[in-house]
Amino acid sequence: SVSLYLFYLCQMIRSGLVLIYTLQECHIIQNLVYYIERAYRIKDYGMWGQGRKDRPDEPELSASSIGITIAALRACDGLNLFGSGCSHETSLFVDPDAVFRNVSILQSLLPRESKSKDVDAALIMTKGFPAFIVEDQSLCSVIEE
Repeated sequence: SVSLYLFYLCQMIRSGLVLIYTLQECHIIQNLVYYIERAYRIKDYGMWGQGRKDRPDEPELSASSIGITIAALRACDGLNLFGSGCSHETSLFVDPDAVFRNVSILQSLLPRESKSKDVDAALIMTKGFPAFIVEDQSLCSVIEE
């Protein structure tokens, strides 16, 4: 949910909305970016709030969570939170290696949602709106079916 929040925040700022007013807010957003960069190793309950298929109370890596994280990182990369004419101090920094690690883990999980779950409706957002992350047509057709 942090990734989805950052994704939409960046989209709204890119569209021209002024949502960030102080340097302290910029630092908070940058810290959220640092937090989601590690999504490739943070186990969660996925889109549906359920853990492993055999043990629902145990979290695992979810392709849908990693997919929206990649979209958020790409949306945040280089974005100046105060607008294009402002100081570089208010620009977001995204580690390119973190994006690569998340993409690698996503590719290793797909077409499954996780190691214990098969293809899932949660993957639709990685293939289409809002993330548009999955570019491999064979994987897209598996997710669609």
